[in-house]
Amino acid sequence: MESLNINFIKRQGCYGSSEGLNIRGYFVSRSLVELMWAQAAKSLPTLDWSRKQDVRTVFGDKDLWLSQRIRVRIDLGRCLKYFVDQHMLPMREANPGKKGPRRYVQE
Repeated sequence: MESLNINFIKRQGCYGSSEGLNIRGYFVSRSLVELMWAQAAKSLPTLDWSRKQDVRTVFGDKDLWLSQRIRVRIDLGRCLKYFVDQHMLPMREANPGKKGPRRYVQE
C-alpha cells in the first residue's frame, strides 16, 4: 500500500495545538489516523474476503484493539470509513446507510 498522503489540519485545544482530520464532523488526531492506516496495511492481505469485514478485523491486532478506549475505537472506525470513502483502500462499504457497525467488502 502507498504511504499516507493526507493534509492534516492544526487546531487549538485546551491542552495545546494538535494535528488531525475533521471526519464527518469529528476531529480525529493524526496519531489515530496513522495507527489505523498502519494496521490496515498489515492486515488487508491476510483478510478472508469471502466474508464481510468490519473495523475490528481490518485493525487486525485483537489485543491492541481491546486495549483501546471505546472513544478511540469509534475514531478508528471513522478513519477506516474515511479511507474507504477517499478510495485509499481497495474496499467499499457493504451496508451504506445502516446503523451499527459498518461492514466492508473487497472492491
